Amino acid sequence: MTRSYLSYFSTILLGHFVALTMTIQLSRPEMKERLAGLKLNLSSTFEKEMRPKLKSIPLKPRKMLHNSATTSVAKENPSPNLSQNQDHADSSQGQSKANALEIYKSELRAMIDRNKYYPVISKRLGQTGTVVVAFTLLEDGNIIDVRIDMPSRFDRLNSSALDAVMKVERFKPLPKELGEARMNVKVPVTFVTI
Repeated sequence: MTRSYLSYFSTILLGHFVALTMTIQLSRPEMKERLAGLKLNLSSTFEKEMRPKLKSIPLKPRKMLHNSATTSVAKENPSPNLSQNQDHADSSQGQSKANALEIYKSELRAMIDRNKYYPVISKRLGQTGTVVVAFTLLEDGNIIDVRIDMPSRFDRLNSSALDAVMKVERFKPLPKELGEARMNVKVPVTFVTI
């Protein structure tokens, strides 16, 4: 048994001796110069061989449109059709309606996320998943008919997602731009461990 300790100790001692000798050798000025030259030589060789070959492509100047072209188009169509203006108004109204709906839904999702509680036991067990909760939102902001549309495989996560929506109870009224008295909503509630 003492023989194995002695061989172990001598191996460690020999390793320290080699490391000390290398440190002393590398600290000498002539060795530093040799190593610096070696590094420079390797880096320049590496750059030459590994640099991708790029071809330069000359750019052609673009032709500028003259004002005469735009004025000739204006002369051909002096007054736009009223139907074109109506289409533009309808599309901008549809865009503002879509924006209002998107903002409203994102605020609702944020409120539900603030009410979400990740059960401690589920977190410890590494249970993750997404529960899609469906409900009806009335014009005044009341939430009714809360149910699970797509459950996760863990009951605790399902009930926690339902609780997160039920805690909201009443949200701000539906935007007037939507022009709806009620809206059916599906919200994914995600439980993820980090």
